[in-house]
Amino acid sequence: MAKKIFLLILVFKITTVFSQVNKIIDSLEICLKSAKEDTNKVKILDDLSWNYCSTNSEKAIVTAQQQLKLAIKIKYYKGEANANVNLGSAYYYQNNLLLAINYFNKAYELKIKLKDKIGAAGLVNNIGMIYKLQGNYSEAINYMLKALKIFEEINDETKMGHCYNNIGIVYQEIKNYNLSLFYLNKALKIREKLKDNESLTASYLNIGNDYQFLKNYPLALEFYQKALNIQNVINDKYSIARILNAMATVYKNQNKTKLALEYFLKSNELKKETQDVEGLMSGYISLGEVYLDLNNPKLAIEYLRKSLEMVDSTGTKENLKYIYPGLIKAYKIENDFEQALQYFYLYDQIKDTLLNEISTKQIAEMQTKYETEKKEIENAKLQKENELKELKIKQAEQEKKLQLIFFMSIAFIIISFLFFMFYRYKQKQKTQQIKENNRQEKLRFKAVIDSEEKERIRIAKELHDGLGQLLSSAKLNMSSLEDGVKKEDEYLLKNSLTIIDDAVKEVRNISHNMMPTALMNYGLVEAISGLVNKINDSKQIEVNFNNENFNITLDKEKEISLYRIIQEIVNNMLKHSQAKNIDVELSNSEKELMLLIKDNG
Repeated sequence: MAKKIFLLILVFKITTVFSQVNKIIDSLEICLKSAKEDTNKVKILDDLSWNYCSTNSEKAIVTAQQQLKLAIKIKYYKGEANANVNLGSAYYYQNNLLLAINYFNKAYELKIKLKDKIGAAGLVNNIGMIYKLQGNYSEAINYMLKALKIFEEINDETKMGHCYNNIGIVYQEIKNYNLSLFYLNKALKIREKLKDNESLTASYLNIGNDYQFLKNYPLALEFYQKALNIQNVINDKYSIARILNAMATVYKNQNKTKLALEYFLKSNELKKETQDVEGLMSGYISLGEVYLDLNNPKLAIEYLRKSLEMVDSTGTKENLKYIYPGLIKAYKIENDFEQALQYFYLYDQIKDTLLNEISTKQIAEMQTKYETEKKEIENAKLQKENELKELKIKQAEQEKKLQLIFFMSIAFIIISFLFFMFYRYKQKQKTQQIKENNRQEKLRFKAVIDSEEKERIRIAKELHDGLGQLLSSAKLNMSSLEDGVKKEDEYLLKNSLTIIDDAVKEVRNISHNMMPTALMNYGLVEAISGLVNKINDSKQIEVNFNNENFNITLDKEKEISLYRIIQEIVNNMLKHSQAKNIDVELSNSEKELMLLIKDNG
């Protein structure tokens, strides 16, 4: 049985009649039981693995590994190459794109050694397709142009059509619609000539997409309808679902939102039936956008998050550039700004990596290189010998340039690294200096505060112990004069005693404000309670003090600082807030201390 070329095509998958495949598999399993350890067994394993690829990827992998082991053992290189193709294909169907690229590259190297141009071109195209799925558009175009060059050389029109189609879709992804239409129309011309209905459907749909992006909606719907007409006859639900999705997008862009919703829902039902994971992911994104237009953010979030989960499971990151903006908008409508900000940061991280100016420039350079090489091949027919000499000279010059660029790049990297290390060292020194300055500043501030508190304590003691005692002595002396004072001078004596009592109270108040006795003797809670009781005694305002959740002991410095803060804030409230109630709450947890002061002024 001749080996087929596994050529990935964008937009539409290759449909298979599963009943026929199962019959082939059963027949091959019977043949395998009696096969000897030779090239014939490798071929049976090859065909068996190939047929398993689209139906049971796990069995395809196991069978291909048996094929690879036997082919290496008997040194059957063609069988070894095909085993790597089968492994790459199976891992592709499992969405394990890294392993798929790895095995396709191994197969490509063997195909080149075997001088199998068609097989090598198919593998190059497949690698390009996988890079496209990963969002690496420059590498995708590079590999697709290599494949196209080989197919043009051997004039394989069917595969040329596939390549033109794939290249057109990649240019569509990077919004270069003129180049996209150029390649897609080349594919369409070939497919109309070959009357390949399945491929024609893909071309009509892809060209319709370009016109949709160019906002030429009538032409877009015209091409979509052509595609739908073909698929309604074939009754390929997979393809019909894709076309309905495209038509729904046009209606959405025309602000026919309800009609768009109807078509998207029909499309998604068909995608579920056909287990079209990639299409269903795109459909969920579209439904999310439609529900946003209908101002239903909850349903929008539901569908967009479904698509996000599918991105995580498949590893295809292209759709993130549509999912994240939708989620940002939906969460903003829901006033969930924390979630909106989270997705904004995620979107900001990936948007430049999917397609940047460098990759666009690389694509343009590769396109120019391809066209130049094509002209050189045509001219080579007339001036082959001269151009071969010139080519050798150019290659030598190019090698020198590449060597120069390589050494310059290495030098640049080394210098950049040294500069980075020096900059990092300076920044580290600067940071350490700032930390040390902050530490010194804190120590100076603490010293000032400690000095002030010590001075307050000294003055408070002198007022209480010195001036207070003097006034008390003065009162005793004045009291001893009561019996000897004339009747008309009694009021002067009583007035003097009252003044002395007031002076004693004022000295006590000043001393207490500067350093409350309760704070020094009984702690912070008692001192605050005393302050509160004193204010409440005035009957002008009510202060409530809550310390139920405060159960720790602080050092004196912290107690004094807290007391001063409370004293200052409460005094300001008394002076300026015109409040009737003040609430003071002091609490603590394992790691923090909380002070809350509020009034109703």
